[in-house]
Amino acid sequence: SYETGKEAGESLETLLAHARDIVPADCWSHTRLHLKATAGMRLVGEKRSNEIFEEIRSSLAGSSFKFLPTDAGVVLGADEAEFDYLSVNFATQQLMARTKQTSIEFVGVTDLGGASTQISFEVEPEQKNNPGVRTIALPGSSSAAQRSIYAVSRLHMGLYEAFKNTRGDDVSFPCALPGDYDKCARSIRQFIHKHAVEDMSKLGTTAVAPPRVKSVTTFYGLDNYAKLASVVFIMTRESQSKELPPQEFLQPDMKKWSKVARTLCALDWRELREIVPLKSAKDRLLRTSCFGIIYVTMLVEDVYNLRGGGGEEERTKLIFAHSIGDVDGSWATGAAVKIFSQNGDV
Repeated sequence: SYETGKEAGESLETLLAHARDIVPADCWSHTRLHLKATAGMRLVGEKRSNEIFEEIRSSLAGSSFKFLPTDAGVVLGADEAEFDYLSVNFATQQLMARTKQTSIEFVGVTDLGGASTQISFEVEPEQKNNPGVRTIALPGSSSAAQRSIYAVSRLHMGLYEAFKNTRGDDVSFPCALPGDYDKCARSIRQFIHKHAVEDMSKLGTTAVAPPRVKSVTTFYGLDNYAKLASVVFIMTRESQSKELPPQEFLQPDMKKWSKVARTLCALDWRELREIVPLKSAKDRLLRTSCFGIIYVTMLVEDVYNLRGGGGEEERTKLIFAHSIGDVDGSWATGAAVKIFSQNGDV
């Protein structure tokens, strides 16, 4: 975080220097720069955001690369959700097979960032005019390959923003370490209900997702889903084990998560920091992990209904992932796919 847009712009010099090391000098003048900000900047408000980006654009305009003022700005929440969708389906190579096949099983995705959470998945074509649904052209394919996806972002419901808003001015916040599992769970339910009724009402009926297509049986959970899964992994491994968390967590057991949360919430900060190595969870994440683990179980089961269905065969295949193969599954990858597609490079 920076006090001024000028400081933020100057902070980009390290990245620009890295880019100059990678991109041949004779390509600098026609290599375009793009800078996109997400929910953290959406929270500061339009006036403040415009002031910050005015300085950032000024800094980038003085770089050695090609830069257009329109290439820097704040991403809308629904766009961020679409980028998540493109990112994960690119990483799982679903987009690679789109030109010759019509029955590709695209995957859904939910992203839990610090300030917002997103969900996106394919819906039936007849749902294309529903609120929250947008039609996208798959990169590199004809209009016949268009897909209708539900793409929605919930501002204030990212991990750290939700933690802050749930805590409020409560000096005895039950989700802080050491905490109280049952009281913390009640506080989180109240927070979710409040936003479902008040904050989510701003989205109108987009808060109610349409049915996804039957072929969407796999969902990826990104960012803080995977980071908290690493904490659960450490808390449930053998006591003498030094095994590190994997890159992907297949079918995370929400009952196990709740059990871990009961144990973890009762620990004080020093005890928990001794158990979970820094390479598996940074301090900020670990300090909010009592809240976070409970919060994820409620997002998965109550908000996004990713455990719905009567029989085992109907249950969603859920994967929490730090990365997918050797691809960063974050929204930024999807943004790059979209940009390259618009330029005809995909």
